[in-house]
Amino acid sequence: MSAIERDLLLELLAKKKIIHVRKTDRKIFGAKQEAWTQIVEEFNVQGLGPKRTLQQLKSAWERIKMRAKKVKADNRRESMKTGGGPAPKDLPEDDNKVLDILSEEIDDIGCDFDCDEPSSSEVVTSNNSRLGNTGWRREGCWWVTG
Repeated sequence: MSAIERDLLLELLAKKKIIHVRKTDRKIFGAKQEAWTQIVEEFNVQGLGPKRTLQQLKSAWERIKMRAKKVKADNRRESMKTGGGPAPKDLPEDDNKVLDILSEEIDDIGCDFDCDEPSSSEVVTSNNSRLGNTGWRREGCWWVTG
């Protein structure tokens, strides 16, 4: 797939938000199929190269996503290294486009239970362990009951 075709595919995918929804019920599945059909039609109307099938465009999208996620992970891993040296390079513009499209799909969703702040029912002791009404207490890095 040429760079122009890739840019067109990214542009079309950015317009179809339903494709990036993670739900898989019947209604969403049908909407995704319809969106992909429209993408294939709009892609082929442009006449940038040979006609592409649904499977070819889906496979291209999967490869593009994989590459962008790998580049992001490599960049993050590189930025976490210690020992000085130059800062990691910025992500390529193409990968930033893909990550923008996928932002809802790969953003950290967080967790209500992953918080360092004590809840209102917890008491933080002088050795930084927490005691609450649950019967759990902290010993070093471990939470124990009893």
